[in-house]
Amino acid sequence: MENEFRLIQISHSREAINKRIPSLRVIDSLFPYELEKLQVSNYFFQINDTEWSFNPQETGENHCNLRMSRGKQKLPIRRLEISHDAAYRKLCDAYIRNGTRARYFDFSKVPGFLSDRDPEEFKLKVQTLELSPLNTVADYEHLARFIELGTLKSVIYAMNSRNRGILDKPEIKTCKELILITRSRHFPLTLETLLGLQNEHLILQDTEFAHLHGLVETWLASDKPIGSRFSWGQTDYADVLNIHKRFEEEKGAVPWKHPRLGNSFYAHGVKLSMGEGRDLVMFGGSTKTEKKFNIAPWTFDMEIMAADV
Repeated sequence: MENEFRLIQISHSREAINKRIPSLRVIDSLFPYELEKLQVSNYFFQINDTEWSFNPQETGENHCNLRMSRGKQKLPIRRLEISHDAAYRKLCDAYIRNGTRARYFDFSKVPGFLSDRDPEEFKLKVQTLELSPLNTVADYEHLARFIELGTLKSVIYAMNSRNRGILDKPEIKTCKELILITRSRHFPLTLETLLGLQNEHLILQDTEFAHLHGLVETWLASDKPIGSRFSWGQTDYADVLNIHKRFEEEKGAVPWKHPRLGNSFYAHGVKLSMGEGRDLVMFGGSTKTEKKFNIAPWTFDMEIMAADV
């Protein structure tokens, strides 16, 4: 049990990259890491399935209480004779290096260890970035300096009044996949805002969004490329079917079956011709994002596909 906490005292401790060897090792030559999940906040740090949490009510200038857990195993709370900030920095120094890759980075608050890093010499390569509703625009701007934006593929962004400006950032508007979570009754999302996004796949979790028809009309008249996709959360699959029916009646959409969905019930949808060898196809299914983001269990999808599919 004592060895589990040696990484607090040895800044060069490294977690085995090979998942078949879960023990901690001191292998200073094996870096940068490739992590499945990285989560940071002021009092919480997670690497893959291992978590360290500090109790903010039980910290002082020269001591802090730390709990470590791995999966379902929770170790006893350990009192360390160093400050919370010093312990957190040692954790980060032990696990994160310039060039560290993280498939999933859950960012809740800017940790202090970044304050003395040079963004020109310290970059994280992140594939999926999750932005907490607690983040402000300033928080994001501070973090973004330390991310290799060219590696960013997907962003999960819970938008509210305190962080609305994040949506204007070029890397957010152009990342391959954007999962946008908002509530129109509290923070209306305009059609103009949505049309300004250039993501290949935009996933909107806002059941109160009221501009679908305008979005469809704009897409039909646009030169958007094949592969462009929009997903919209729905509370009931009957709502998806009603959308299909409405476009059949109002726009002359014709029944169509999605080739990637095989014989599934959800393969049945409708399509509208866009010209230039493209169709705007509409279908639906169950929500694929993580459960904590499933504001709605179903999605309405529309995608631009080659007309001969």
